[in-house]
Amino acid sequence: MNRLMASYCNEAVTGIGIAKKVDILAFAIATRMLQGVLPLIGYNYSAKNLKRMMVAVKITFLYSLAIAVIGMGFLLICAEPIVGAFIDNALTVEYGRRFQHIICIT
Repeated sequence: MNRLMASYCNEAVTGIGIAKKVDILAFAIATRMLQGVLPLIGYNYSAKNLKRMMVAVKITFLYSLAIAVIGMGFLLICAEPIVGAFIDNALTVEYGRRFQHIICIT
């Protein structure tokens, strides 16, 4: 990504870096939720308690989906203040806001 961005200004490279740091935080939350439920799924699967295992999968999916949608909405609405908290350069904040919106939508 940095090679593609190298032809642009330093502010664009910095903006995408900040947007990716914020994105990594959201990804880490989702990963930790999955890692937290894996032992419960594994224990119930090995005990052949498939009904309880599916309940754990469905509940985790619903909570993860809710957190993802809320997080996406928050990052879309508050992209400018979040990026602005990292750096005080108007052009960099604008690039970061745009990249944050692109990342959230994808």
